[in-house]
Amino acid sequence: MDMESHCGEFRAMGTVISLRSVGVSHATMTRALEVLQAEAARWERIFSRFDAESELSRVNRSNGESVRVSHDFLDVLDDAIAGFIQSAGRFDPSILDTLELEGYDRTFQSIRPGDERDGPERFRHVDSWKLLDIKLDFHSGTVRLPAGLRIDLGGIAKGAFVDRMIINLLVEDIKADLRLTDTQISLLQGLAFALFYAVMAVPLGRLADTCLLYTSPSPRDS
Repeated sequence: MDMESHCGEFRAMGTVISLRSVGVSHATMTRALEVLQAEAARWERIFSRFDAESELSRVNRSNGESVRVSHDFLDVLDDAIAGFIQSAGRFDPSILDTLELEGYDRTFQSIRPGDERDGPERFRHVDSWKLLDIKLDFHSGTVRLPAGLRIDLGGIAKGAFVDRMIINLLVEDIKADLRLTDTQISLLQGLAFALFYAVMAVPLGRLADTCLLYTSPSPRDS
């Protein structure tokens, strides 16, 4: 017996987001798509560098000053810095200046065939190690970038969006299948992660620092 399936999609964050459901009603699929669209719009208001009032845009023009941001922004930026460390700089959120020099200073929809940048400068050197000087304050909800540093969080922000929405969209089914109360599911979503980070933050941080020293020494030390 074939199960009922539905598919919906919409444009957001410079791409097409698709949602496919199997074994749920059309009404449930419609509600899920509405939740997904609303969250995608909120995510864009945080991370879009083409919105002058987004949190990312405000941080990028802060010029060394602290900026109040959401915890979603802090979480994603924290992950981006960890990715820079764990990849020994291969993942680099500080490439925004070079992206703009290459012509990616507009949305994909605004770029036309033949749009090319004039002039010899196609790459701008940035001291990516300044990423390690970024100050994240989860208590006050602020972030401070070193003066002159600008970042792009597009790719990792999209990944974080998908990670969060998988849990949000499935939470009711998880509750029903495991017969969990709202309190129990909130503990799984929040307390479990908080305990993990509280216990493992220091040893994982020391491990990252040790690996960094042996795999890719900072230019500051040379």
